[in-house]
Formats: sequence, structure tokens, C-alpha cells
Amino acid sequence: MIGYKQDTLVTLWDLSHKQISDLEVGDKLLSYQTDNYQVGEFETVPAPGAIEYIKIEATATGFDNSHMGSNKNYKSTVSEITSFDVEYYYEITFTQCEHTMGMFDDLVVNITKDTPIEMSHKKGFECGANCPHIGYEVIDSKDEEGKLEVGDLGYVSEEDEQPKTIHGFPDSLDELEIKSINRIDKKSTFYNVVHDGTHLFVNNTLSRNA
Repeated sequence: MIGYKQDTLVTLWDLSHKQISDLEVGDKLLSYQTDNYQVGEFETVPAPGAIEYIKIEATATGFDNSHMGSNKNYKSTVSEITSFDVEYYYEITFTQCEHTMGMFDDLVVNITKDTPIEMSHKKGFECGANCPHIGYEVIDSKDEEGKLEVGDLGYVSEEDEQPKTIHGFPDSLDELEIKSINRIDKKSTFYNVVHDGTHLFVNNTLSRNA
């Protein structure tokens, strides 16, 4: 079952954060929507410290799964929040690497074994004409390509760049490398959020609904 530890911070549409256990039905989340993706004029959001971009008509023709940050953000609406207890969970730590453009402290997200994390590259990749973008990964995967591993690269939000209003650069996502994956054998309460977007920003990292 997809889930995040109760103290996980979720990014709202106005770029503020809310603990996942405090989310309410009707809350607006910063997300993406891969289904029926509409290319067009991007919407700006007034937020403290956020950059106000000029609205520009996008020219791409669909959702770019290979370059997540180049897509229009989607304002999703929470329709249901459920909680459940787990006997163990996984602590994923992201850290800077040679591919990171900005400056970040280590980021930690606590997830269940079935929770999909949106990733950009497998460890040891070489970006080029056939750049191996991988989509999402989970810990409990029978497919090696879809298995979350130390050294894989995931996405982190550059929040002062979101939501952006041009398709392409400046890209609003950076990349961090998975530093460690630790199983924590401790009974804890986890939460799952149902909303009409396809992604969720948790502790500033990018997760996928399914």
C-alpha cells in the first residue's frame, strides 16, 4: 500500500507545506497530471519569495515523462486521506551529487515498500542521445529496472522556481542521488492521499500516486 510517515511534509499549490496528517479534503496540492495533459498558458501563483514569470504559450505537444520539470504543474485537489499502521517502513535519504545544480541539505522521506518514487536516472548512467530516463521506482519491485537502489537519481523541487510559466528551461526540478535506503522496524502510522493529480511532492522530493 502506498503511504508516507505521519510527519511527512506535503507541498501545497501556494508553495507552503503541510504535514500529511493535517491535510484536509479540498486542500490544493502542487502536482502534475499526465492524463489528458493540456499544453497552453501557464498559471502563476503569488507566494512569498516566488518568482513571477511572464505567461507564455507553451509549444510542446504532450506530457514529457523524460524531463519532469519541463511540464506544466497541476493544481490537484485532495478528495480523501486515509491512515494505517505499519510494522516497518523504509527511510530514503537523498544527497547532492555531481549532477545536482543547486545547493541542498540531505532530504529524507519515509515510505512503505510499495510507494513509487519518481526517478530521473539509474546509477551509473551516461546522458546522451539515448539518455536512460527511468520513470518511477519502488523498493518492492521484481523488475531490476524498477527497483529503488542506492545511487539512483531522483527529483527535488527548486521551490522558488515553481510553479513556472514557461515550458522547458528554467527547469523547476533538480536531481539528488539516493544516499541510503534503511529498513526501520518500528510500528508507525502512515498516510495515503487521494487527489486528482498524478504526483505528490513529499519532503520536497517527487513521488507518484501509482
